[in-house]
Amino acid sequence: MAADLATIVAGLVSFNASRTEREDRRTVAVLCRQAGRIVGGANGYTHWGWLSVSHLWVDDARRGQGVGRRLMAAMEDEARCRGCRAALVDTFSFQAPGFYRAIGYRQFGELVDFPPGHIRHFFCKELEPSRG
Repeated sequence: MAADLATIVAGLVSFNASRTEREDRRTVAVLCRQAGRIVGGANGYTHWGWLSVSHLWVDDARRGQGVGRRLMAAMEDEARCRGCRAALVDTFSFQAPGFYRAIGYRQFGELVDFPPGHIRHFFCKELEPSRG
């Protein structure tokens, strides 16, 4: 099964490479530690001039204290350093759509009842060029 899945992925990557810019996917991650303990973190990747945020988590006791804002700012700063022009993230209605709006993300789509009883929100944000 793993070899079959690898064949599918390789085939799609090859197809994409024949029609797009060079593949440049690179992982990005940031952590917030307090007293040696991880209290927040974010990860994702940069690719084709975009930052794609896969996960953002802040410990319940640290929410509302600016940790999420600092994590996202660090992710965006690294993306700018890599030449990214925009960022992409998705979140659920029970997670943080208001947070992403508050830090400048614009909703461009949603899936209603995914998961059942909730909404999956899709956001993007233009990134100002790096000044460094």
